[in-house]
Amino acid sequence: MKVTGEMLLAVVSSEGPYLTGPVQAPLVLDAPNSSFEQVTSEEISAALAQISPDVRRGNGSIDLDRCGDYWLAVVWAIAGLNLSEGKEIAREWSAQSPLYTNEGFEKAWGEYDPSHPKPIGIGSVIKLAKALEVKSIEPSFLQKLQEWSSTGDSEAMVKQMLEDKFVLKDLAILGQWTTIYASHGVGKTLITLRLLKDSVESGELDGRTVFYVNADDNYRGSVEKLEIVEKFGIEMLVPHRNNFNPGHLVAEMQQAAQKDQARNIIILLDTLKKFVNLMDKNEGTKFGKVARQFTQAGGTIIGLAHTNKHRDDEGKSVYSGTTDIADDCDCVFLIDLIDDDKATGKRTIQFRNTKQRGDVAAEKSFAYVRKEGTTYADLLNSVSVVDEETAKQERKLAAKKNRYYADKLVIDTIFEFARSESLDLTELMTRVSEETGKSKANCRAIVEQYKGEGLDEYSFWQVQTGTHNRKTLELLTWV
Repeated sequence: MKVTGEMLLAVVSSEGPYLTGPVQAPLVLDAPNSSFEQVTSEEISAALAQISPDVRRGNGSIDLDRCGDYWLAVVWAIAGLNLSEGKEIAREWSAQSPLYTNEGFEKAWGEYDPSHPKPIGIGSVIKLAKALEVKSIEPSFLQKLQEWSSTGDSEAMVKQMLEDKFVLKDLAILGQWTTIYASHGVGKTLITLRLLKDSVESGELDGRTVFYVNADDNYRGSVEKLEIVEKFGIEMLVPHRNNFNPGHLVAEMQQAAQKDQARNIIILLDTLKKFVNLMDKNEGTKFGKVARQFTQAGGTIIGLAHTNKHRDDEGKSVYSGTTDIADDCDCVFLIDLIDDDKATGKRTIQFRNTKQRGDVAAEKSFAYVRKEGTTYADLLNSVSVVDEETAKQERKLAAKKNRYYADKLVIDTIFEFARSESLDLTELMTRVSEETGKSKANCRAIVEQYKGEGLDEYSFWQVQTGTHNRKTLELLTWV
């Protein structure tokens, strides 16, 4: 039942004293989108110019998210305007599609129902035109890929490309991100500073563009190293001096890259864990993105980090933390201590490359002399390059020495029994095994390892075979 004004008045009158004010006429609501309904044929044509008729018929509605299958809705919206020229406008627009047929158009036009409770309005057509216009401006994925492509930029990029030269000779290249891993106290900082000194003094580098961030030292160590770098012109940053906050450095590096201010700047991070949590995969990934932006903008990064306390199956050092830093950087070196001569104080270490981009050394060895009372400047001056053949021999000797110290308990026990009485080899191995707690097989292997024809540093005995195939161990003596 429809409620009329007279019915409302009757209700109000029956209320008597409860309503004393004057009765107002009922409100009349405007038709929705009335401003859209009052359009001219020129405005309709302008909207249709943005709308392709080459779509499927649809069901008479318009989906502004998909912007498809709207042909019937557009035809009906024009029909609802009751314009004298509306039908011809709709026909001309529709005829632009290869799907158009006169019979199909006439049928669609005739199916328009003006009494529909929610007829499609011309406002929806105008909104469709605007939506399609936005879509036409927005590039397609193919266009985006073409815009992102660097093809054709090679000449400009060549001009920006840094000269292919070393920051650390044979180890770190200008414009790359290099990470060097070593256990504490092996010499990663020492060798890095020495190679920087050599590069600056040779004229390969301008020390004013080299920034060594010494964030892993005590006060005395910072002062010692600062006095050294001041002599050859390298800039050293010490946490919380001169307003330097190491917690802000990575963000500043990112901004420098974005503003094209990173070119030719060399930053050394000692150690890397002060700037990124190496145990956190997400943080490692985030740092890697900043580091890549920095180097692509012409900067150079050298990060020093620690190795894991556990070694691999071959006894070689492995880096500490997740794999993200090693995976993302350009070059990775691990440092192994080859020899540590306590008598002379000479230590030999080897840089072993596990990842490279560019012509860096696969292996490079150094030696330095560390004695009680030695200053850091003395250490720096004692650094020398060890040729790889010499380093190879030193590694062999070091391996023998390490094995000897591991086997020393069994060796000394064999000496003790062999000097006191003559035993066949089987009985000797039984006694040594019981005394040392080592297996008989282990003791027998040690016998084989240290037997020889003449006494030397690692040959101590012979194995003799007597009557009835009785084997005995005979100690070697100097001839």
